[in-house]
Amino acid sequence: MGLAILAILLIVRIWDPIPVKVLRLQVFDYFQKIQPRLPTHNQVVIIDLDEKSLATYGQWPWPRTMIAQLITHLSRAHVKAIGFDIIFAEPDRLSPTEFVKTLDGLNPRTREQLLNLPDNDRVLAEAIRQQPIVVSQAALPTANPANHTLPPRTPTLMEIGPDPKPHLFSYPGLLRNIPAIETAAAGHGVITLNPEPDGVVRRVPMLLRVGPNILPTLSLELIRVATQESTLSVNTDFAGIQHVAVGQVHIPTDDTGRMWIHFAKRNPERYISAMDILTDSIPPEQLSGQLVLIGSSAAGLGDDKVTPIEGTLPGVEIHAQILDMLLTQSFLTRSNIALAQELIMILILGLFIIFLVPFFGALHTLLLGTCITIGMVAASWYWHAAHGVLIDVSYGAVGILGLYSLLSYLNYVREEFSRRQIRNTFSRYVSPALVEQLSHNSGQVHLGGETKTMTVLFCDVRDFTSISEQYQADPQGLTQLINQLLTPLTKAILSHHGTIDKYLGDGIMAFWNAPLDDPHHAVHACNAALDILHQVEIFNQTRINEATPVGQTFPPIKIGIGINTGPCVVGNVGSEQRFDYSVLGDTVNIASRLEGLSKTYDLGIVIGPDTAELVHTRLAILEIDLLTLKGKKEAARTFTVIGDDLLHMDPRFQALMQLHADMLEAFRSRAWNRVHRILQDLEHNPHMPLPLHTLYSECLLHYQTHPPPKDWTGTFISRLT
Repeated sequence: MGLAILAILLIVRIWDPIPVKVLRLQVFDYFQKIQPRLPTHNQVVIIDLDEKSLATYGQWPWPRTMIAQLITHLSRAHVKAIGFDIIFAEPDRLSPTEFVKTLDGLNPRTREQLLNLPDNDRVLAEAIRQQPIVVSQAALPTANPANHTLPPRTPTLMEIGPDPKPHLFSYPGLLRNIPAIETAAAGHGVITLNPEPDGVVRRVPMLLRVGPNILPTLSLELIRVATQESTLSVNTDFAGIQHVAVGQVHIPTDDTGRMWIHFAKRNPERYISAMDILTDSIPPEQLSGQLVLIGSSAAGLGDDKVTPIEGTLPGVEIHAQILDMLLTQSFLTRSNIALAQELIMILILGLFIIFLVPFFGALHTLLLGTCITIGMVAASWYWHAAHGVLIDVSYGAVGILGLYSLLSYLNYVREEFSRRQIRNTFSRYVSPALVEQLSHNSGQVHLGGETKTMTVLFCDVRDFTSISEQYQADPQGLTQLINQLLTPLTKAILSHHGTIDKYLGDGIMAFWNAPLDDPHHAVHACNAALDILHQVEIFNQTRINEATPVGQTFPPIKIGIGINTGPCVVGNVGSEQRFDYSVLGDTVNIASRLEGLSKTYDLGIVIGPDTAELVHTRLAILEIDLLTLKGKKEAARTFTVIGDDLLHMDPRFQALMQLHADMLEAFRSRAWNRVHRILQDLEHNPHMPLPLHTLYSECLLHYQTHPPPKDWTGTFISRLT
């Protein structure tokens, strides 16, 4: 049931209905309310067509000649660039040519004099042409009648990656300025702001598509004109738009090309009344080098937008804050793969709850669920506050906490007794990690004795007596040495799903396939053996590095390992006072003897034939010798493991294995000259030289002068009896 609930949670998040979306956005709003962006006003100013200006110069729209005067005053102050949050979509009704049309009974002379006056729109167009000015356009949800014979002017767009058009917001229509003004402007920017489903403006498109054309937003275009760049760039990948750039300004966006607005509180010092500009009441140096936006905060013009932190703001204020963000590079970002990351987070936490929480106590369950929720919210806040990264944990926290609470109480009564029984029984046998695994698989555990096929491993330090003699005066040092050695060897066994049976002084006995079934027990045991040899190499190198600076010598430690697979009895073995979970059987005895033979063959690992049969397609193994095993009439083959699955697939090893097999076949056929030739090839193999081939060379010299008896079975080193 837990998995079904988790699947529903993931499906709902992918569907992302409006309540889920609004919850996420409101959490982001709350973060901005707690820590808004620090306001700046030293680079962007707003020339405000405020109530005072409208009261002085009349209602909007003003004559275009007055707008031209406003531009002239700003140009004398040496502003850097000007952007209009205003669209001059129709000819000026106060222009002489338009005004004459509204007058009846005008005498011809007066009419002619009026028509000879300069056209207001041309006066404004000429003023715009003299300055770096960006005029606005508005994307329309419906196609509008064409009022231009030419397509919209757009800057050069460099596309990096796939075509961005399928990802951009698309509109069928565009409200433009009259041709004279639009042609005169240095740039054209779209002022369309797309509210979220709850009506709040949180993101603004940096680029959008109208028909076949990709158009920049007002703020982006104003930066381009101010920096005298001719090109914009857009970076797209499989997930959508990654970022938009103009010059050195790189703007992270969502997959549709929208930038998250990092709002600051409204700063009244940013606003300058248009009347103060027209009356030269503002010192020019206050405007010098500034980016200027011309718009209105007047309530009657209806340009207010709902924002996350201060209710409503004039639209021109939003564009000014966007400019601040672009100039200071203080962005809010949300990765295009954020949904995938959040789904993975929900999945991981959900699986954690489903598979782990039922085994905790009820009180611990509640506390852990609360801690996880608080931790998720805290992490989301940290990434917002410290890095400006938006990570949604609202849905995950609510859903996971609900799942957590439900499963905790459904499973508590059912699992409590079984969990305690398993932990109490097996905590003395295996690692804590395996105890946890057993708790999850209590149905597979069989207390008492049972017979099953298992793989048993013995490993032991070679020549331990000689090592002990070096520590006769320092028995604590010997104990410390063995503890330091056995620790990484134990980790190697446990990391490959093994169970430690017992420590044998300087050695370890371990087994696989109990108490839980392990279908790959032989492979895991051999991989553990390879890991043990690797850990011994690291241990020796560490000891040498420690001994060399102080002038000491450290003879390297060598490990012999024997592995055998076969039927064993596994269960609780001992007395009523004390018992251990262990394995018994001839398989165990043979594994111990194979470990002893590793020294005889000067090999790190010796495995029995049944083990070899289970791993020969997965690991790099070579046959060693024929041995007569106890209770068997026919000799059995023994093998060594020299590498993992990567080495097994190496063509050089495959060639070596074939050459080695040919040598054994010739050796057992008494074809001594052929054996000699193959051994020469093997001894000069630069990739995998083995001491085993040296032993065969020595044995060959002996048999060439002292042939083996007629009943010789092919064994040349030892007999295991």
